[in-house]
Amino acid sequence: MNRQPARVADVLSLLLNPTAITGGFFLVLARRFEPGGPHRWLVGGTAVVFATLLPLGVLFVLRATGRLSDIEMRIRSERTGVYLWCSASYLAGLALLLAINAAWPLTALMALLLPGALALTLLNLRWKVSIHATTLAGLAVLALVLFGYGASPFALLVPLAWWARWAAGAHTSGELLAGTVLGAASAAVGIEAARALTGQ
Repeated sequence: MNRQPARVADVLSLLLNPTAITGGFFLVLARRFEPGGPHRWLVGGTAVVFATLLPLGVLFVLRATGRLSDIEMRIRSERTGVYLWCSASYLAGLALLLAINAAWPLTALMALLLPGALALTLLNLRWKVSIHATTLAGLAVLALVLFGYGASPFALLVPLAWWARWAAGAHTSGELLAGTVLGAASAAVGIEAARALTGQ
């Protein structure tokens, strides 16, 4: 493989880090749907801690202790532990967002992360489904539901991530397609679950 496209793909994969983009999206939702003041900071901070900082922390701890070969998790067998830790973090984050009466869009985002992570845990037993595709597809669906067609440009990140992960040799087209379908389905589940849990 020509190393130039591969290097570009690696940089794009890093820039499109699903965990980091999720944290940024939570902050956008907090700014848009939470009233100003301490409560907005509480909700946004809680979401970022449990959806971004703790999952990233797990990655670096596992890497530092030798239980993860690289941060990209290229070895399928090493992913299960990360998924389980992330699922626990998302569940705790969801419980806390409900406890502090977060607006339903933020609850929906945390709620969609949980079934996605659990499904990835099961699928990972046989198949290395793309986390980039799963997360970005879920965020794109939620963005379209919340912001309408004005959020369409965000959806372009999904095919961009597809190319980056394929060109980097990280995933097959089937793994990328499976991630996209899983992400969209998780978004639908998360939205309905959040509305039911918050009564909105």
